[in-house]
Amino acid sequence: MGVRGCRRQQRRRAGGIDHLSDLSDDLLVRVLELLPDTRDAVRTGALSRRWRGLWTRVPSLRLISGGKRRFRGARGAKRFLALVDDHLRHRDHKAAALDHLTISFAMDPAGQQARQQLRSRSIEAAQRWIFYASRIGVKSLDLDLTLPLSDYRRLYFFR
Repeated sequence: MGVRGCRRQQRRRAGGIDHLSDLSDDLLVRVLELLPDTRDAVRTGALSRRWRGLWTRVPSLRLISGGKRRFRGARGAKRFLALVDDHLRHRDHKAAALDHLTISFAMDPAGQQARQQLRSRSIEAAQRWIFYASRIGVKSLDLDLTLPLSDYRRLYFFR
């Protein structure tokens, strides 16, 4: 039996009822708000047309570079900074209020030259994100910008 036949059979067993489609958009937005990372909420847009753009109505965004989807090295750090900018740009055009914004970026140790470039890029990005949050009236901003320990020692202890 093909894939289509299996799906038809599953629908018959379930009575052909799609309970998810019966939920209101407000309830679906609440479900998306409970996801641990905004990237997961954005990916739900692939489920159906109805889910596309729902993530922009979520009142809190959480963008975290660590965890199981770690952005490693200089290339990964640049991708994460671009991802945050892209999410905020998409969010900027929507009317839904943003109450909470959490951005956590932990930079991996890299070569000296790459670290210097990433440090200046990440500081510039953090300034943009703070300006964005103040411009749209975010109620709470949690910004965690972590440099490698060797950079802290060099910047603060050996001056």
